Amino acid sequence: MKTTTKEIKHLSSLLMGLVLSLTILNAMFVGKNTDFEELALNQETVSVYPGHDGITIHCKGASDSAQCISGFKQSKLSHAALWLGNSQLHAVNQYVTGQKTASYILHGKLRSSDTYLTTFSQPNSSLSEQFILYEYLSSQANFDYLILPLVFDDLREAELRQDIISALSLIPQTSLLFNTKLGRALIDRYSPATDQTEVTQTNLLLRDKSEEALNHWLSNNTSIWNTRSEARGSIMTFLYRLRNTAFGITASTKRPMIKTRYEQNITALKEILSSAEQKGTKVIMYIAPIRNDVPLPYIESEYLTFKNQMSNISTLYSNVLYVTFEDIITASLWGQKDSTVVGGKKEIDFMHFQAAGHMILAEQLFSVIKSTH
Repeated sequence: MKTTTKEIKHLSSLLMGLVLSLTILNAMFVGKNTDFEELALNQETVSVYPGHDGITIHCKGASDSAQCISGFKQSKLSHAALWLGNSQLHAVNQYVTGQKTASYILHGKLRSSDTYLTTFSQPNSSLSEQFILYEYLSSQANFDYLILPLVFDDLREAELRQDIISALSLIPQTSLLFNTKLGRALIDRYSPATDQTEVTQTNLLLRDKSEEALNHWLSNNTSIWNTRSEARGSIMTFLYRLRNTAFGITASTKRPMIKTRYEQNITALKEILSSAEQKGTKVIMYIAPIRNDVPLPYIESEYLTFKNQMSNISTLYSNVLYVTFEDIITASLWGQKDSTVVGGKKEIDFMHFQAAGHMILAEQLFSVIKSTH
């Protein structure tokens, strides 16, 4: 069949558009590797995962946990402490090379008490995720202490990140995770289905092998294919900021509690405390520091209810010590973050503080832990 001039022009336009798109993608994303989980941080707020004497003492999650666990096992200290939390534990505002995080400082202080501290933190870490991570880590080591910060904003989180999901299949069946309603629900939701027929499994295997072969060829023969996650992340970030712009949402905008997610995380907290109690682990549970020289980005009555509920829950367990650190960091030690809207100015950072704030937090925790001896 003879190709018409109109069809040739149309095909040429498509080819030109494809070449132009590939050129733009190559220029924008090839060679870049953005950690999109750290987008809440700005250029002056740096993530630091410290080590001590060449041994990693602060990890991110299941994927690098072996480094931290092996460090404790190699040490000759008699006791172990585990600190779980969000980016407040690993982010330093206005960071200067050589400055130390609270996890590093507290690790050093506790060594003098014959105690080895290991810290795990992820951006926006929810209590649901920490429940899984605690069960995973405590199946590999015995912890005398569990340090658990309580961040109201993180109770808005419900989904599990892939690093936490990967730990589900590694947790022993004897874990409390398998014997609680929330634990079973999380396992059922995020574990691969096991009731597929042989035909379906065969089809999936063929599909996976085909996709793997195609991905391998594209990765080896095109530089652009390897940038797809970078491009997807950048687009999602832009859409997130565009949404905030449209609705006038900034870091200072008051964020209401999301009831179902809040309740799931409260349940997760109770499961963590029950599990720690069964294991004979002392828990230091604290309201995390938050900037206090400006109105909080929470509905005041909801935040007050949250604090009261945390206090009440702590009294239900014999192994829990509850303290509040929300006002321990002075206003001058907090910073700013990149705008959450398109083309906006720097915004108030309610979560991350300078190195001097890390020192204060470490000293406060050390004092509390010493009081439990």
